[in-house]
Amino acid sequence: MAKQNYVDLTINRIKKHELKTGAVWKIDMRPIINNPHYGSFKSKGEAIAEMQKLCASYNGASGIEIENQKNEAVKTTEQFFEDHKTYQQKEQVTAYYKEKVHCLELLMKVKIDGLPIAKMPIERLGRKGERDVVRQAIRLALANEQIKVNGILQPSSYATKEKRRKHWVKFFAHAVGRQLIDSNPILELELPEEQYDEDNDRAPKVQPAFIEWLQTDGLQAYTEAYKGRPAQFGHNNPPLEYDLRIAPEMLKVMMVCALATGMREGELRALKWSSILWDQKQIKLKNAIAVGTQNLKKIKTKAGQNRKLPVSNKILQLLREWKAKSAFSDVDDFVFPCAKGTPLRKNEFSNICKPIRDACSFTNQETGTQLHFMWGDLRHVYASNLIKRLGANWPEVAKHMGHTNASFTKKQYGHYIESEEQDDEIRDIVDEYVRI
Repeated sequence: MAKQNYVDLTINRIKKHELKTGAVWKIDMRPIINNPHYGSFKSKGEAIAEMQKLCASYNGASGIEIENQKNEAVKTTEQFFEDHKTYQQKEQVTAYYKEKVHCLELLMKVKIDGLPIAKMPIERLGRKGERDVVRQAIRLALANEQIKVNGILQPSSYATKEKRRKHWVKFFAHAVGRQLIDSNPILELELPEEQYDEDNDRAPKVQPAFIEWLQTDGLQAYTEAYKGRPAQFGHNNPPLEYDLRIAPEMLKVMMVCALATGMREGELRALKWSSILWDQKQIKLKNAIAVGTQNLKKIKTKAGQNRKLPVSNKILQLLREWKAKSAFSDVDDFVFPCAKGTPLRKNEFSNICKPIRDACSFTNQETGTQLHFMWGDLRHVYASNLIKRLGANWPEVAKHMGHTNASFTKKQYGHYIESEEQDDEIRDIVDEYVRI
């Protein structure tokens, strides 16, 4: 077994557990010791000290020496970037890893006082007196970023900027964990709200005509593109722009489930047959797929964990029919697996959208631009139709969306409002817009 790096274990493997008697810290010591809940420490410092001892024995040197040796070699931000690229790489799927590296390459080009961040001492970026300067420089870089679309420079979308920000925050968080900087300079950095006009971007895509098209002609467009799958799957070679591995029949069920429950993409990928409560006419969500991996994790919000979503008899019948056809129908199997029975990869969802987007003739009437369909729009459809029936009952809407804070739900979806309530009504409204 290859030896694991001490620092990576320290950052990722020490977890806080809230018990009735108080909080304790435990260590996931795999692969050094086959124990995911090693110890019961009163503080994180005690857990780190114990990990240092175990790692010292494993590596044949003191944990502190290993830490110091690695940190001694890191002087500039660029050097840490090279080190960070391999951090957690084994757990990350290829597409996510490439995305991470690309985003960080852009960060290295951000300039502060004319000097690229890559050439600056890493410790300077976390100094108390420098953090505001770093934060402002990165904020401006995100605000002014442009990308090429059909050879023409255009401002990048809010979603692209937010993706960059998340990767950059994780980069500095790793540096903090390595004790190379005192604090994360962009931990609380937020993009200007005026850059994101959600009403303008999303609202046209929740209209009945578009949802009708999506489930008929849109799905047919995907089916036609799918016929060009590689020969080993029984079809001809695919068009160069498509890499479609999800059968149209499964995609239809996935799309209906997303429209009917508002499940996040990661929740849908993690859904198992054991989560479908047939008699109660509910789906109980337990896990999601961790970003950039195929590993199960707890849903990110406490309100989202173990939430029960009402589903109609029509949806349940569709799921029964799919279960009868699926090669993976045991209680612990995934409802929507890849060919090997493991969770779908995130990039599969991007690929799903490509032929549908190319076939779409709908435009935003205000801007005249073509509607840019994304998988996340299906969750937005659910939210907007939910609010039409529940009205301004934000705690109830938040519960079904898996939001911890009802005020966040109102901020996200407050432009859709009407009135009335409860699970049976949700089932009714879903049946009105889902085609089977």
